[in-house]
Formats: sequence, C-alpha cells, structure tokens
Amino acid sequence: MAEFSATDAALEGFRLTRERPRTVLVWAALMLVSSLVSNGLIVALAGEAFAELMQGGGGGDPDETLANMRRVVPAYGLLLPLGILFSSVITAAIYRALLHPSEGGPGFLRFGRDELRLAGALVLVGLLLAGAGIAVLVVASLLGLAAGAGGGGAVGGGLVAALLILGALVFVGVRFSLALPATFAERRIRVFESWRLTKGRFWPLLGAYVLSFILAFVVLLLALMIYLAIAALVAGGIGGASSVFSPDFSSFTGFFSLAMIIYILVTALVSAVTTTITTAPPAAAYRDITGYGQGAAEVFS
Repeated sequence: MAEFSATDAALEGFRLTRERPRTVLVWAALMLVSSLVSNGLIVALAGEAFAELMQGGGGGDPDETLANMRRVVPAYGLLLPLGILFSSVITAAIYRALLHPSEGGPGFLRFGRDELRLAGALVLVGLLLAGAGIAVLVVASLLGLAAGAGGGGAVGGGLVAALLILGALVFVGVRFSLALPATFAERRIRVFESWRLTKGRFWPLLGAYVLSFILAFVVLLLALMIYLAIAALVAGGIGGASSVFSPDFSSFTGFFSLAMIIYILVTALVSAVTTTITTAPPAAAYRDITGYGQGAAEVFS
C-alpha cells in the first residue's frame, strides 16, 4: 500500500479534462442525449401531471394531487434504472481513461460487464448510505424523545439529529468511496474492500472530495453566468433566460423553448466537465493507494 496526495487526487479531473478535451466532448454529447431522452420521457409519460404538481399540486384538492403523483411515479420508476445505467457508463468511461488509458475508443465508452458491475456496486453503496442514515435517524429520534421528556428543545434536538445524519452519511460515503473504482479495476463487485482501503485515510480523502466539489461548483457558477448572458441575448432578457428554472412540462413545444434548448446544450458540456472533476478523485486515490497500473495491478487478484 502507498500513500497518495489529496491535492493531486482532487485535481485529477482537471488534468484529464485538459489532456483529453475531445473525450470530454464525447461525454458531453452523451449527456446531451441523456438529458433529451429523460426530459422527453417525462413530458411524454406524465408531462401534464408533473406540470400541475410544479404549480402547486391539484388546485388544493388532495385527491387530484394524489392522482397526479400516481401518474408521475411510473415515469420516475423508468428513469431511475436508466439513470443508474447511464451513470455507470459515464463513470466506467472516466475510470477507463484513468486506469486503462491504452484501451482508447470514442470517449472510452462501452456497455458491458464493467458497467453492469458498477451499476450493482452503485446500488449497494446507495443502500448502505440509506441504511446508515435511517439507523442514525432512529437513534436520534430515541434520543430526541428522551430529551423531550426531560424538557429539551425540539428545535435544538432536530438540529442535532440533522447534523448526526449528515455526519454519518459523510463518514460512510467516504469509507465506501473507493468501492466503485475497486469494482471496476478488479472486475468484481468489491464494495467492502473500500472500507479496508480507506482505513486511516478518511481525512485526506474527505479533503480531496471537498476540494473537487468546490472546484466543480466554481465551474458551475461560471457556466451559469455564461448561460444567462447568452440566453438573455436570444431569449428576450433575463426573464426569458430564467424561465428554464420553472419549465413547462405539459407539452414538447412548451418545454423545449429556445432558452431551454440553450440551457440543455450548456448543461451537457458543463455536466461533462463537473462530472469528470468529481468522479476522477476516487479513481486516482485508488490507483495511488494500491499502485494499480504501476506494477501492482494484480495486488488483489
């Protein structure tokens, strides 16, 4: 086992973007297709119901609100597995670019066993995070009841519970953060291997992830300003540009306005960059900790 640089890991996504801009453009094109498909499915399957929910439900009628929710749920039931598969494809492509750069190909994109294993690992990690959050919530609720019996403040207890849940999610998330790159590199689901690899490295890993998210947020803010400037020129001012934040899902023509089309195009490119920035650090950390691809690729075989 070797140590790794948290700063280098945090900046790995920037390095990859700088060295392989055409690859990032391929990922942006895929994200554009994904966005068009997912939004199109919402409009086609439950557009009117979704629009009514965004406008306040069913005009104050609980039965109508529930009816709209029942119409929306199947659409999201379809989008959820599609989203997981899409995420696994993009994640695998980024990992492949970092860990298996010799494989090449358009955007390092594939759809096979690597991607399916990543999808499985992603679901398992999500369940573990949900389980940790629920467990802490139960404990916090019991402590909150005890505090209430002793005259404790409900607001203070709620804040402590929220902080405990957030802390648990961060801790578990960091400890399992190498599960996906380990699964990809070792070609079998290795969720709990991450717990061993991250032992004694929680704070450096957390620092790397926080820094990468800050950098991605800065990129996102800059892109938002660029979008508003462009859309304001072609979509009738800031009001027209900001209409994308409350879109009309009731019809294809209502949803795919000029401002929305510009927004989707900009978002696809920005998402490719920010996803690379935030996805690369765990793979870089795994590579540096295990020495993967540097004469120690077979450490766990």
